[in-house]
Amino acid sequence: MISEEKVKIMTSLAQYEKKEGTGDLRINRYSCGDYVRMETMKVGVALVVALLLLTGIIVIFRMEDVISMMRKGTIAVPAILILICFEILFFCYVKSTRRRAEKRYNEAMVRIKAYERQLEKLLEVYEEEEKEDNSPKIDMDAEELADGKIIDL
Repeated sequence: MISEEKVKIMTSLAQYEKKEGTGDLRINRYSCGDYVRMETMKVGVALVVALLLLTGIIVIFRMEDVISMMRKGTIAVPAILILICFEILFFCYVKSTRRRAEKRYNEAMVRIKAYERQLEKLLEVYEEEEKEDNSPKIDMDAEELADGKIIDL
């Protein structure tokens, strides 16, 4: 039998699974520390790749200046300046990524707990319906089933 309460619960479960559920269940596969480390590593690798690409592009476009600085021996100053700026940028991005990942993980856990409560509520509704079920049941012995007799209802 279809009940209004069952439909409401199932609708809210379906909406959650379709929207936030996919991301939340992906996050739920990890512990908090593992998820934060994974996100931090992704940002760290992306920043290193971005620094290398940006430095390479700048060196290619400013090749004359780079060669003249190498001849004069003054290339160390800009290189150190670039590395210091990168370290500051890296530290800031990693800190903000850690905070954001922790916040995202905690929010996902709250939504997953609510999802699990909804599932438990739906199970209770099903169990109540099963207890209230008054449909006729046929009790047969194993011998009667093995005989292959046709049972008239």
